Parts: sequence; structure tokens; C-alpha cells
Amino acid sequence: MTGAVVNNSAPLLEIDDLKVTFPVSHGIFGKRQFVAVRDVSFDVGEGETFGLVGESGSGKTTVGRAILRLVPMAAGNIRFDGTDMASFGRDTPLHYRRDVQVVFQDPRSSLNPRHRVSQILGQVVARHRHVAGRERDAIVTELLDSVQLSSFYAGRYPGELSGGQRQRVAIAHALATQPRLVICDEAVSALDVSTQSQILNLLEDLRGRFKLSYLFISHDLAVVRHLSQRIAVMYLGRVVETGPAESVYRNPQHPYTQMLLASVLDPDPAHKSVRRAQRRKIADRAEAPRDPAGLQGCPFQTRCHAVMDICRNEMPAHRARPEDGLLACHLVSPAPILNRTSEGVQ
Repeated sequence: MTGAVVNNSAPLLEIDDLKVTFPVSHGIFGKRQFVAVRDVSFDVGEGETFGLVGESGSGKTTVGRAILRLVPMAAGNIRFDGTDMASFGRDTPLHYRRDVQVVFQDPRSSLNPRHRVSQILGQVVARHRHVAGRERDAIVTELLDSVQLSSFYAGRYPGELSGGQRQRVAIAHALATQPRLVICDEAVSALDVSTQSQILNLLEDLRGRFKLSYLFISHDLAVVRHLSQRIAVMYLGRVVETGPAESVYRNPQHPYTQMLLASVLDPDPAHKSVRRAQRRKIADRAEAPRDPAGLQGCPFQTRCHAVMDICRNEMPAHRARPEDGLLACHLVSPAPILNRTSEGVQ
């Protein structure tokens, strides 16, 4: 895991009680609202990597899209550098699009296949840095160098590159605006293991070199732990556990976090047997996630190996986690956290 961030200034990104809904058809009676994200709160500090982890359908990507203003908020607040995004109105200001960039999972869909790499990067440089000609070309070469690609690749099309090379171009595309926050949405999940490691090391190097902040979104707890200082674990649209990355990985408190960890492959024979026993215990309660709209109480109750009567009747409040952070589970008994200054996610 990477070293801790020592910056004690105000957070760069603050999210409070975020809620995102989508209309879905409901038979002949019209539509209802599906709650994709509910009551999500966390923040990201200057120069920090904050990990957001959860399986498919957990709502983590929707959180990223809400920050990018690709989906509307139903409730809550998102503040960037102290400015509430609600003040932007319907149009996203150019300075916000410059400061907040994204690296998607599949660069094939985010890079224009008909444009050479020089055009893909040059258009962004011209738009946000207001330069042209040789100065623009020099910046494109610098961007390629920053992601460890030679200037040779400026003349290539995305389809002529390997998956790892395309993702490096996608990272260079994000860097072209000189952003402050980069949202990495499953940025390495489509790559093989050796290439994943290279890209993760590159991202960490870029964070230090350009003083970037990352919101790193992934389904893989081991990958998130490798890059992040702090982690938030999401299940069915709700944050169920937050804390320091190493603490959450080594000592997960929520049964869902334990389930995610049990699915991580580990080469250590001693750990293998423990993970195998955990998977066996979890399999006894294996059940597909259910829409929380039809459940009373904890949304994880249908899959939890430690479910109790209170879980079926009462939604767990966020409480102090034993090793710093927050935990939404009835297995812990401390008093609920009432203000965010003591949550461990400031």
C-alpha cells in the first residue's frame, strides 16, 4: 500500500448524503424510482487516493458519474474545492471539466478510433491550454513521455495499440487538461495481471509528480488497497464500511467486506486455507443481491452469514469502526456517529 497523505488542508472533494435515482418502468401503472445510490458521504483530500470498492451493481460507478455530472443528483451535495456543484446550474463550467477528469475501464470506447493519438491528445491541449502548432505538438510529446510511451505512438491509431498502451493514452488524455482530481473507473480491470501492476505503478508515480488526487473505483479490494490511503466499501448503493486501506484489507469488519476479501486470490498457502473456509461459510448463505426497496432492515441480510433478527427489521446506522473509520452493521455496538468531523473519513 502507498504511504499516507500528510496534507491536513480542507478536502478537495466532499460528498454529503448523495442520492441518485433512475426511473424504471413498473408495468401498466407507469414508473417508479430505482435508488441507485443512497446516503453516500465521503471526501477526498489533496494528493490522496480514495478507493471506492464493491461488486457490480453496488453503485460505485454511479457515484463517479454523479461527480462528473453525467447523471443528476436526487439529493445531497457534492463540493469541489469548496464550491457546491449545485451552483453550476444545468451547464458544467469549463474549469470544472478541466479540473476533474476520468479514466474509464475500456479505452476503446473513450478514444476516437478514427483519430491518431496526436489528434486525440492535441484537441484537448488546444481546447484547455489554448496553444497550437509546435507548442501543442511538444505538449503531446510530453504527455506521451509522462505515461512512458515514445513519440512514435503519436502517429498511431488506438486500434493499432495493445490494451495497456491504449490505457496509457487514456491516462495521458486525462492529464492533458492538467486536472486536480482523476476518477479511475475500473481503470485496470480489463488488463492482464502484469499490465495491471505497471499501470498501478504509473498512476502512483503520476500522483506524486503532478500532485493529483484520485477516486479509484474497482470491484477488486486487493487492487484498491494497493493504491489507496483510505477505502469505502459499497453494497447496493450504500457505504457499509470505511477506513484506512490497510486496516480494511487486513481486518475487515463488515460481513460484505469479508466476502469481498474471501474472493481475493492469495499465493500464501496459510492464507489460502483461511480464504477457502471463508468462501465455504459464505456459500452457505449465497443468494443473489435483492432490490433493497423490497426489504426491511439491512440490505445485506439475505447474504450475511451472521444475520440476526434486528438485521431484518432495522437499517444499521453508521457507527465508529474499531480501527478508525465507519461501519454500518449491527454486529458493532458503539453509539452512532452524528457528525462527519469524527467519522474518520474527513
